[in-house]
Amino acid sequence: MGQQQLLLVVLGIIIVGVAVIVGINLFNANARENAKSNMINIAIATVTAMYEYYLKPKAFGGGGRNTMVGWLPPNLGGTPLALSEWNNNFAEGENEEYRIWCHLEPPNAGSTLIFIRIEPKEFTYGPGYPSFQIYSTIQFGGTLPHPRFLTQVFDFID
Repeated sequence: MGQQQLLLVVLGIIIVGVAVIVGINLFNANARENAKSNMINIAIATVTAMYEYYLKPKAFGGGGRNTMVGWLPPNLGGTPLALSEWNNNFAEGENEEYRIWCHLEPPNAGSTLIFIRIEPKEFTYGPGYPSFQIYSTIQFGGTLPHPRFLTQVFDFID
């Protein structure tokens, strides 16, 4: 084989190698963004379910506008989430994919605040350190004419 042919083979191998590495990086970034979008949807659905439970009268299996005791989160990622007992308006839990923290702040100056934090177990930047967290809150009651929803994403890598 001539020198020109060897040079073309080596150049071809380098180009293919770089293309594969770039493709893998793009795939991983896309998977992380999809997970983040999915968790935003989960956070909004979960805080909305908490709001619904809180407002539902106790006679209908709700919190009667004063407690979250008895509320169970929806299945996150298709897997039931084991939630700790509600203690001082706070509960936490996890499954194979997610960790969740739930908090109910009783009426203060007339309004009530429901807060959750969800983080993934898969996307981390070190043992026990999530690469992003989703916070979702809803504030209602008091002088507020409508509930206020707020969802924030804290990304520790981007």
